[in-house]
Amino acid sequence: MAAHPGAVGVKGVKIDFMDSESQETLGWYDEILKGTAAHHLLVNFHGSTIPKGIQRTWPQVMSMEGVNGEEKRTNTPQHLATLPFTRNVIGSMDFTPGAFHRPQRPNAASDAGEVGLSVLYESGIQNLAGTPESYDARPLARRFLEQIPAAWDRTRLLAGRPAESAVLARASGSRWFIGGTFTGPAHTAEVPLRLEPGRWLVDLILDGPDGLVRRPTVVRGGQTLSVPVTADGGFAAIACRWRPGLSTCDRP
Repeated sequence: MAAHPGAVGVKGVKIDFMDSESQETLGWYDEILKGTAAHHLLVNFHGSTIPKGIQRTWPQVMSMEGVNGEEKRTNTPQHLATLPFTRNVIGSMDFTPGAFHRPQRPNAASDAGEVGLSVLYESGIQNLAGTPESYDARPLARRFLEQIPAAWDRTRLLAGRPAESAVLARASGSRWFIGGTFTGPAHTAEVPLRLEPGRWLVDLILDGPDGLVRRPTVVRGGQTLSVPVTADGGFAAIACRWRPGLSTCDRP
């Protein structure tokens, strides 16, 4: 490892292709983490084992793959709706969402669902796997992704059942980000808005006939949010306290 990687602006490393849980490989993790800690480098392990408390010893570990992520061509809508209840419960998950350009993704007909995965799946560093061209072609997706914070203050399950659906709300400051994924035919999902009492502006990103559409709506905390979703699709949203004249939850 270079003596002073920080001198050339290096803040972290993403390491891939361990693909083993042998005793030798698990010992190798500690050796790598000793070196990166000494150089004050953040670490993201891809092609790795699942996290097993590693961040208690090595807090510079931002995320680990340990999952059939976006790159896998055999993923199913049921897989997407299961991960929030299984793999992601035990620690940060480098799923690498946002690959709009990949026709093999199980929600290929739902760009809104793909945007929602960036909120639904927690990762200490969210590695978005799309191409610049794919984001430029979807300005609403890019606009939403640029609003997402680096970390969350708290999380709430709004609705879901493993392999069927999952809708999570994650807070950063006074705003709540919502992501949802569903399996099965197109339908209108009824999502309980389990937020504090009062009026909320919910800025929805949905699938339209010609691409993504934005639909702001005002709902009271505790009411049900009706969300149209495509087959095996999903949605994304930002919720903020409503006041007269407010039409977006984007930060200034």
